[in-house]
This record gives sequence, structure tokens and C-alpha cells, in this order.
Amino acid sequence: MLANVGLWYIGPLIPGLAIFMAGLASRFGSPLGFAAFAAIPALVILGIWLLNRRAAAMLREQIARLDAVAEGE
Repeated sequence: MLANVGLWYIGPLIPGLAIFMAGLASRFGSPLGFAAFAAIPALVILGIWLLNRRAAAMLREQIARLDAVAEGE
């Protein structure tokens, strides 16, 4: 589940966020201002995705260690 967080957790958020931000685009005087505004949620989403990928890798490593111990018994 953690490895696929982009599909089931982040993915459904993107269309609504894109529509909301497109509506706000007219409020910014320049494309650079909108890009700076859009970078904040993009960085948060990227951070969530990377943290979940890291947690999934750590869990896989723990499972592999437990499997190795179980096979040694």
C-alpha cells in the first residue's frame, strides 16, 4: 500500500487541486507568481510520495530480515 501511495492517496487529489488552482490563476499578475504558488502543493505532494516510498522500502527490509530469521529456525 505504501509503495503505491501515488495511485490511491495522491492521485485522486490532483484533479481537484488542478481545477482549484486553475481558477486561482487569474488572481496572479504573472505566470511566475502562479508558478511560485503552485510549487507549494507540488512540493508537499512530492514529500508525501517520497516519505511513503521510503517507509515501504524500510518495511520490505524488515520483512526480508524476519523471513531470513524464520528460515534459519
